[in-house]
Amino acid sequence: MWRHYRGNDEKKLVICCSRILRSLGVAMFKASTSEPTEEYLRQLLESSEKVSDELLRIGFDRRVRVLAEIGRLWRSKLSSSELEGVAEELAKSTGYSIRNIELDLALISEVLSEESLRDLFDYGLVGGYRSIDSPVEISEGELVWNKPVGSVFIIASGNSVVPPILAASASLLAGNLTILRPSQSNFTAIEKVFSLLTEISSAGVYDAEVLNRAIHVLYMSHESPALKYVLEEAPISAVNYWGGEPGRSRVLSTTMKNPHRPRVLINGPYTGIALVDEESADSDAARKLARDVVLYDQQLCSSPTLAIFIGSRETLVDFLKKLSKALDDIGDRFPVELTEGSFYKLHTFRKSLELGRVDVVYSRSASNPWTIIVRKLDELNRVPLAWSTYSRRVLEIVNIEKPADLDRVLEIQIKRLRKLGVDGVQTVSCAVSRDVFKEVVEILTKFNIHRIVPLGESFLRTPAEPYDGEFIPKYFTRAIYLRIVETLSNLRQRGVHLP
Repeated sequence: MWRHYRGNDEKKLVICCSRILRSLGVAMFKASTSEPTEEYLRQLLESSEKVSDELLRIGFDRRVRVLAEIGRLWRSKLSSSELEGVAEELAKSTGYSIRNIELDLALISEVLSEESLRDLFDYGLVGGYRSIDSPVEISEGELVWNKPVGSVFIIASGNSVVPPILAASASLLAGNLTILRPSQSNFTAIEKVFSLLTEISSAGVYDAEVLNRAIHVLYMSHESPALKYVLEEAPISAVNYWGGEPGRSRVLSTTMKNPHRPRVLINGPYTGIALVDEESADSDAARKLARDVVLYDQQLCSSPTLAIFIGSRETLVDFLKKLSKALDDIGDRFPVELTEGSFYKLHTFRKSLELGRVDVVYSRSASNPWTIIVRKLDELNRVPLAWSTYSRRVLEIVNIEKPADLDRVLEIQIKRLRKLGVDGVQTVSCAVSRDVFKEVVEILTKFNIHRIVPLGESFLRTPAEPYDGEFIPKYFTRAIYLRIVETLSNLRQRGVHLP
């Protein structure tokens, strides 16, 4: 109703409603596509200390159990008709296959399992998850206590529902007031996940009620005054941005003006590379590579957009036959809907490659439009990235004769990516022999590559894995070091003399 008011009347009404609802224990804009007002956000952030205290009072274990219950509820609702239409809406907004969306939604309950959530903090913090509730001894007489930063603002991307849910859950488990701004494409799904807290709260579960007051799923457009306020002025403790340009630079430059100096964690745009040698180039490797290409249509930062084949041209030709068959098989099970304009653009793109005498293999299917482009190493410097031209189910394959050539490929590829605003290669998916693996790992570690994983599993993450080289819980907590034993005598024994 308040949206019918304008100017000062609107502002007064929002403030009035907010105060009334807050007195009743209800938060406006708990999950809303209506833009929050600056006044609402100011009042919300003023409550961050109280919210953190309530979260810490119930303890880490109880917070984990509430989130795990959400995971269990979500799994049961997916198998019923209660979430009917969610997958279809996500498929329409993202362009993914409906089967891809169903997989993405199914992974939510895995992310919210008790074991995964505990491991996330055990691997991600010195002192592990027990250091959230109280100091933990990490060496004799030395302890660490990881306290919440206070308030966290997460700006999520729309390529998967899993990262924003994981980041928001980590913030809640750390004990923070959490504001989650999803993408418009996945807002509905994410809102439905966290709305389960309301369902549990209504059953009288106090712990769920506390978490429900701590999480706020809000939509703000890129030009929103509310977004500018949070980044530039609000007393926010940490900002976590997922995405690329120009949003990333805008978030960084705006947040730098904030007098409260929030921490900033950027999960920027990356891509993946697949690595196959001729000893491993069998039908199984072809299916695994096809799966990595088809799942999420290469929109994840880990998805391979370039493959490097180590071996002879003859072996590569044989592998391409296996890969084409695998892409037909797997891609047909994940059909997509292309508009007439998109299909024409793809057709023109393929024909331009053929006219340029580029080796190209592609599907004739409009619902499974995969394309493979074969390049030579000396071509990489003088041709544009094909994946950037048409960025779904397009795989470039570079043929090199020996593992040592990988160094040159990565050097060229990373330069090409950065010209497009992509930070580099995040994930390398490997299907190579043991001897080749040892050699290529030595080369890969020279570059800013964050993950080396088995082929076919580029999209899978364990709780032990950092995101883009960073453990998320570290950014949502502040470590307090406590030493309860004197160590000066040890220095004196080593020849350091002090008065």
